[in-house]
Amino acid sequence: MTADNRASFERQIIEPRSNAKFLRPPVPITQTESNWPLLSVSKGFFERAAAAAPEGVGKRPEVVGLHLSAGHEDEDMGEVGGAWDEEDNALLDDDEDAIGLEGKVRRKKGGDGDDDDEGGDGEGGWDEEDLELPPELEQAIAQDASAGGEGDAGFYVAPTRGNPISHAWTAASSLAADHAAAGSFESAARLLHDQLGVVNIEPFKHHFMVMFARSHASFTALPGLMPLDSYPLRGPATPGGGAVRGPPPVSLPAVAVKLNDLVKRLQACYQLTTAGKFGEALTKFRALMLAIPLLVVDSRQELAEAQQMLDHPKTSIEDQRRVCEMAAYFTHVQLQPAHLILTLRTALSVSFKLKCFRTAGGFARRLLELGPKPEIAQQARKFLAACEKTPVDEERLEYDEHNPFSVCGYDHVPIYRGKPEEKCPFCGAVYLPKHGGKLCAVCGVSEIGKDASGLRIATSQMAGGQQRGN
Repeated sequence: MTADNRASFERQIIEPRSNAKFLRPPVPITQTESNWPLLSVSKGFFERAAAAAPEGVGKRPEVVGLHLSAGHEDEDMGEVGGAWDEEDNALLDDDEDAIGLEGKVRRKKGGDGDDDDEGGDGEGGWDEEDLELPPELEQAIAQDASAGGEGDAGFYVAPTRGNPISHAWTAASSLAADHAAAGSFESAARLLHDQLGVVNIEPFKHHFMVMFARSHASFTALPGLMPLDSYPLRGPATPGGGAVRGPPPVSLPAVAVKLNDLVKRLQACYQLTTAGKFGEALTKFRALMLAIPLLVVDSRQELAEAQQMLDHPKTSIEDQRRVCEMAAYFTHVQLQPAHLILTLRTALSVSFKLKCFRTAGGFARRLLELGPKPEIAQQARKFLAACEKTPVDEERLEYDEHNPFSVCGYDHVPIYRGKPEEKCPFCGAVYLPKHGGKLCAVCGVSEIGKDASGLRIATSQMAGGQQRGN
């Protein structure tokens, strides 16, 4: 720096005031050092061993006569460097065997030592005895490991998220309704295939989704958090109603579809049939049939009612295929008396127009036996009087009213008693043997002639079908 620059720099320096004072912040009235949280740190193994060393031991040990390997000359260790702490020296002096050296370790006392063993015999080595930790140190390590691993003491580990209760429903029940409510549609379809021979699961999709949606509810716990799920339950699965040994049983989902609900739906289908809306009635009858396997009933009486209810949609779906013969066949299916009167009137009118007077006369007699209204009875007597004048059929019909028969669901021809037949394991519709293995034309879901265990919707049936259903 030149002289001019130095002079310019010195002029820029501001001289402090003569009365200037050094400002310091005031001393706090309340000392807060004691309020800070302190972390407790336990002494390690070496600190405790150093503290337990005998008094008066302060000299560094001198290692003499130690041969690490053959061919190495002896080295004069001299005074041990400062990296070896006196606490380590205390360990060496306290227990010579813990070091594991075959050489001799001796300590100089007062600066004089015994050098008789210097050099050794050249066969020294490391002892293979393991170093054992004190019991209190092992206990501390075990506690740290149980709290989350070494080095993680005090670190919070969130618990593993468990499975919802719906995961246990499939293992605790062999009813298709419980599997559908749990969202296990694959196992529910497998149960329907084993029990009812169902091979087309597509029509059940809507019913499965409705049952799954009804099996749980959501509610808000705290603002800003995700909603929580709640599962309405109907009680544990106890086949037979007896006591259950072993672990407590799993509570199963609440019943979404009840038998009384299906009875009301059946009455609505009857009203559509009475009004002549056969297309709409056909759709509702089929939907009613698909809901029956997803019922859960507790008594054998309810099981019998469900099976009887399955017959009504089946017989209603098979109508209106051929005019005269189908009208005749329709008078032999299991219908309500009011509906049977309608079918007899239809068959009477159609057969009379075809000049099948003998067959029409039989329909008129059956109609009068049901006790219809006076105007209907008077009309039936007129038809009967006209038919008795010419009791012949100008058209040959494949129909014998005196021989019991069932109607094939595909060909719509009578299968008289004693003839070979195949049945649908779900709805019970009858078919000729040549249709075995096909999809049922009535219910549209099961295989004709499929060997199945039958309808299982009662809790009392769970004991026998638990293994097969799962």
